[in-house]
Amino acid sequence: MKVLFVNNKDSFVWNLVDYVSMFEPDTVVVPNTISPGEVEIIGPDAIVISPGPGNPHNPADIGTCIDIIKIFGPEIPTLGVCLGHQA
Repeated sequence: MKVLFVNNKDSFVWNLVDYVSMFEPDTVVVPNTISPGEVEIIGPDAIVISPGPGNPHNPADIGTCIDIIKIFGPEIPTLGVCLGHQA
């Protein structure tokens, strides 16, 4: 199972990656500027949208997270943490 972590510029993402990696070593961390096409190429089985600073209503703070959630969320299990959940 490949788990994709979308990093919203917060160091806590690495705590999540370390924990999940104990159970599922196939993890990929990408910046929140990744395009949906690049996500599709990676082919994740699950997506984690990380916490981060800022406001979920400010596009500069959440990058492409909304697009990722809208496109992949209905088909791929997706977990948002803090800012990632608010997006």
